[in-house]
Amino acid sequence: MKLDQTRYINPSLDAISDFLAELDKPQQSFKSIQIAGTNGKGSVCSFLELLYLRYKPDFKIGKYLSPHIYSVTERFSVSGSNISQDDFDSLQAKLEAYDSFAKLTYFEQLTAIAFQYFKEQGVELAILETGLGGRWDATNIMPEENRLATALTNIGWDHMDYLGDSLEKIRAEKEAIKRDGVAHFDASNHELAHNPNSASGANFKLACEIFFSINPEINKDDYLQKKIFIDFSKRYQGRFQYFEDRNLVLDGAHNPDAARVLNQFIQSLDQWQGKPKTFIIGMLDKDHRNFIKELFANGVFNRNQDRVFVTYIPGPRALPAEDLQMALAEEFSLNADIIDISKLNDYFSGLTIVTGSLFLLEHVK
Repeated sequence: MKLDQTRYINPSLDAISDFLAELDKPQQSFKSIQIAGTNGKGSVCSFLELLYLRYKPDFKIGKYLSPHIYSVTERFSVSGSNISQDDFDSLQAKLEAYDSFAKLTYFEQLTAIAFQYFKEQGVELAILETGLGGRWDATNIMPEENRLATALTNIGWDHMDYLGDSLEKIRAEKEAIKRDGVAHFDASNHELAHNPNSASGANFKLACEIFFSINPEINKDDYLQKKIFIDFSKRYQGRFQYFEDRNLVLDGAHNPDAARVLNQFIQSLDQWQGKPKTFIIGMLDKDHRNFIKELFANGVFNRNQDRVFVTYIPGPRALPAEDLQMALAEEFSLNADIIDISKLNDYFSGLTIVTGSLFLLEHVK
């Protein structure tokens, strides 16, 4: 049975708590590090995973990310390897045998699968990316005594319908993952300029701060840390991915802050300055007007030679392509054509930038 992706918000932890109790509370079988924030959560989680794989290779580490790009199996990994499709299907069937499983949201179902998988695999520590906000996120069901650390990456304008209409309210929702007796780390303690190298660097710095604080017995190794940074660029998909052989940039930026950093990345590609570019944008229910303002700021777009296409991402949270089209016309006087997502690869030309959502990137061949 295919999981129901139309139910994705539940402002309560009661349903996931009750269901996990039916499973004999698999979340109590491992420790956790939980990461929340607007941007950079996945990067910090992946850096942490690599730190454990390099420094503690015999330690059984799990990682749970969201969303995925090409396959749902990308969300779950143990010791650096994603769950197999067969194992995922088997676990899903096992949990669907419980009547209450169908009452969970899509993210709650995936979280339950993750926790059960980690228990069955004997995971010692799971690195958990908060899906949305923090207070009512399914990952926040972890018991305080099982949390080794929590962390906040950054705070920006995103999911305002659910998290609040001010940065203070958004921060409060995300900071709800904190517990009095658990070490907490905050990216705001690190300087972060708005460019991709410093963004990745700040995320790595935060991951290192967490890792070495909860593993004080480990001596830092500059060579290993450099290797980890290189490994990350090869493994982490959907953020500043530049395929030089295809003249293609894939970036899952989906809010204004992320678009601002993508803008800087595009400008850092010196070989493409002054040359034709094609932008293909598809988004979910996000702040699309400020997203495009940041994406096209500082002369990145040249209306005399560059092209913009918009598309519709299938799913209940999709932003209508017409909304993007209208915003581009009103903000930049651009006439962006709407294209079929199944044919977006036909529109690649010059340097092509595909962005707006990680869910869009799975349609790139």
